[in-house]
Amino acid sequence: MILSLWTAFRALPRGWHYVAAGVVLALAFFVWLKVHDQNTIKEHEQRKSAEIATKAAAATEAARNAIKENQAAIEAGNERARAAASKSADPLRDGLRELRK
Repeated sequence: MILSLWTAFRALPRGWHYVAAGVVLALAFFVWLKVHDQNTIKEHEQRKSAEIATKAAAATEAARNAIKENQAAIEAGNERARAAASKSADPLRDGLRELRK
């Protein structure tokens, strides 16, 4: 087997090592390019996911604040309606009138 490999090696034309080196360099370049692209994509995805997480946290906080404000406004309106209904001869009418304001 070794003899057949040596015979095949010796049968290559003169200057074959330049062609082989060129092929190896081309393959190495394409492998490096593929790995480099994958790393670049991973870095970009990590940056974007961090940005999205920051924006999502800010939106969540804004939503919580809006909910608290709305709940406070609703509770204040309900208290005004209860107070108007408790002081009236027609509590349903006055309570609903106060809610419509």
